[in-house]
Amino acid sequence: MNILDKVRDKASELARNNGERIDQTVDKTAELFNRRTQGKHADKVQGLAAKAKGAADNLGKQPPTQPRG
Repeated sequence: MNILDKVRDKASELARNNGERIDQTVDKTAELFNRRTQGKHADKVQGLAAKAKGAADNLGKQPPTQPRG
């Protein structure tokens, strides 16, 4: 198992254990961005927020890397 496998496994574990927090943070960030831009890019922000949540969800579903031997 190389260093990149270990990093990926740790990121996956964090995403799995903190999925709700990640979603809340993405929502708050999108809301703040929309307020600051007066909603000019709301449709794009909403789409990007959904993609970010999906990426975190997919990362959390990754199985741990099997040690090579």
